[in-house]
Amino acid sequence: MQQQEQQQPGGWTPIQDAQKAASWFVLAARVVASPLEVILRRNFGSKYFGIPSAVALFAVPAGTLFWPDESPVGIWALWILFVLMQLRARLESVRMVAKGEVIHTRYNGWPRLASIFKRMPEQKIKAGLEPVVVFVAGALLMQVSQPLGSYLMVAAFSLGFNHSVIEAVERAQALEMNDALIEQQAMAERFRQMQRDR
Repeated sequence: MQQQEQQQPGGWTPIQDAQKAASWFVLAARVVASPLEVILRRNFGSKYFGIPSAVALFAVPAGTLFWPDESPVGIWALWILFVLMQLRARLESVRMVAKGEVIHTRYNGWPRLASIFKRMPEQKIKAGLEPVVVFVAGALLMQVSQPLGSYLMVAAFSLGFNHSVIEAVERAQALEMNDALIEQQAMAERFRQMQRDR
């Protein structure tokens, strides 16, 4: 009875509200980072691009509304590069599937910086190097184009945040698999004991 009183009509709980807010925040970060991901990486999974990329097609040019007195040329140049690289990435994904290359369908791409920093692991490039490079580029471009520089600086944080979300999800999945393995081993041991006790 007490538990039912805490819930709002329709089964709503504060936890569900927090989860929805977190989902919207993750979506916003993916939308902001999407143009940079497609420029900084290659060999994406065939299903990686979706709603965030589609929303980014409209959100990037809409960002110029925050700077009505500034030239939108920098943002439009980024938008054109984003569209071209998005088309290239999609064609690349189709070609990889046609060749029979095995890759996770939601893989978020191989970093182009890995060809320069060959000894650095992929995860460190995505988590640290890419955001730093984008942030520094944004800071330098602030002198030329405030809209573009500001966008890149925000996108740098979005890149880092997106990678931390992916890492957290993969870690949770690995822990669940580990728990399942432990449970299966315990069940197998119990089964062997039952067989010996007969």
